[in-house]
Amino acid sequence: MTFKISGEFITTHARRLVLEDRWEDALNILKDCVSGSDYEIAVSVLNGTQQFTGINILELEDEDQLVREQLQKDLAYHFCGIFKDGSDYWRPYAYVDGWFEGDLNRHAMTANRYHHYDGPAPTKLSDRFGTWSRARNNFYMTNAQEDLATLAEVK
Repeated sequence: MTFKISGEFITTHARRLVLEDRWEDALNILKDCVSGSDYEIAVSVLNGTQQFTGINILELEDEDQLVREQLQKDLAYHFCGIFKDGSDYWRPYAYVDGWFEGDLNRHAMTANRYHHYDGPAPTKLSDRFGTWSRARNNFYMTNAQEDLATLAEVK
């Protein structure tokens, strides 16, 4: 029995892992298991710049323009909205661009289950708006110990 390893299979498999949110596994497969590959080569394969070709003896070649463009669109769609806060990466599951009038009163703020804010609802120009708005967002969180509420300016 013999096994044949094709460059096309390795390339496709690693890229699928990235789209399954297993990018570390994809990076390790390419970096540690493909002879002659390093971090830069692995990233260039995963982002669609290059590809592995050949059978058993793998060679690195430039990726086809159409494949590269489609992969980069897929990656941009899959990872859109992810942002870095300190050393952590976060994927938003909710976006709050305003509050309804029930949020804008003292009773709603004192009933907040995760963050107590004692004061009237400030206006956007107020220096207390950031603290107040994070407190309101925390009220709607699924899990305040694992989730992050942050103010973001989206252009």
